[in-house]
Amino acid sequence: MELTLQNPDGSEMTTTLTPALPGNWQGLEGARPIMGFLWGGLDTKPETEYPGVQEQINQSFRWMGETLAKVAAPGSSVGMQHLSGPVGIGNYLYQMLNSADGWKLILWFAVVLNVNLAVLNILPLPIVDGGHVVLGTLEIIFRRPVGGKLLEWIQTGFIFLLLTFFIFVTFKDVGDIVGSSDEDASKLPAPVFSK
Repeated sequence: MELTLQNPDGSEMTTTLTPALPGNWQGLEGARPIMGFLWGGLDTKPETEYPGVQEQINQSFRWMGETLAKVAAPGSSVGMQHLSGPVGIGNYLYQMLNSADGWKLILWFAVVLNVNLAVLNILPLPIVDGGHVVLGTLEIIFRRPVGGKLLEWIQTGFIFLLLTFFIFVTFKDVGDIVGSSDEDASKLPAPVFSK
């Protein structure tokens, strides 16, 4: 396969990629030639970036908005089943801790998670803080509190929906953890090519 790369200065470079069988896949069932490329060569160590606090928070807001938009979009391939609850989040944290420089990933994830929780908390749903702000605003506008029976029905309905969603994502997360093992993911080890 011929691949053309364009440099920032506008110049182009063409290279050829040829499928190859990784050295550690010799004789393994299901092994077949693969191809790919690695930016910067095999000896390049990833460098840590240090974005500012505001930049991290802004990026988290963007991701949150994109996720909500994709979940709500009618023809989207992203749905409720792709979201995670406490069990899934705990599993991701465990995986991060087991990776190189996992503590850095956990600090980054803490920023994303806290911004996501803050955004969810300010949504105008009756059972979170954003809903209380809406109810307070309605009381100011109409100069009387919202009817107790109506409020009871609305809040009970939203609590039921929220609990149903929590149960759904918890079962899905547990199923993902229990149902997926390293053997199921791939019978072949990570490819290793000789230099």
